[in-house]
Amino acid sequence: MVGECSSSSWRCCSWRCNASWADNRQRLAECAVGFGSGTLGGKSGKTYVVTDPSDDADPASPAPGKLRYGLVQKEPLWITFARDMTIRSKQELLVASRKTVDGRGADVVVGDGGTCFVVRNVSDVIIHGITIRGCRPAQATSSESDDESDEGDGIAVFHSTNVWVDHCTLEACADGLIDVTGASTNVTLSNILRNHNKDDAAWAQRRFHR
Repeated sequence: MVGECSSSSWRCCSWRCNASWADNRQRLAECAVGFGSGTLGGKSGKTYVVTDPSDDADPASPAPGKLRYGLVQKEPLWITFARDMTIRSKQELLVASRKTVDGRGADVVVGDGGTCFVVRNVSDVIIHGITIRGCRPAQATSSESDDESDEGDGIAVFHSTNVWVDHCTLEACADGLIDVTGASTNVTLSNILRNHNKDDAAWAQRRFHR
């Protein structure tokens, strides 16, 4: 790690090698590379802390403190987690524009037999430092076209721009791990650990879908 931080090519050593990285979490937004290098996420917005790993009985009316509540707010938000947690959502986790999901400092698992992230018709989304596994399909709504319905991907990106997924672990989802479709642009997937084969979908159904 010391060698990486001393390298001129290592742009983000402030959070990997600096003990005070948590004092300026939003500097992460300066570290995006590739096509998504201009992605802001929730930069300049307030910090929203997830304190409750449970999901709402009515996803249309999420309660404060839950991940879903932070994801759907209209304002820019930098979303962090109060502690280690596993989040098993009942319906797809729709991500609004100008959001960062920042798992640094906690062991955060999303999925585990629930549905996972859908980034649809939005811009400037960062998902960083979490584990996404065991995702299952959400029930399609009448407003979704066939190419926009969630089929059990870990992260599904439709018709969106400026998206950066970094330092995440994805595994054992019912369909793909990350699906980028619908003329989405400026998307970077970096430093991803993955363990998945679509032939294992039946195993994922048995293991996580209960």
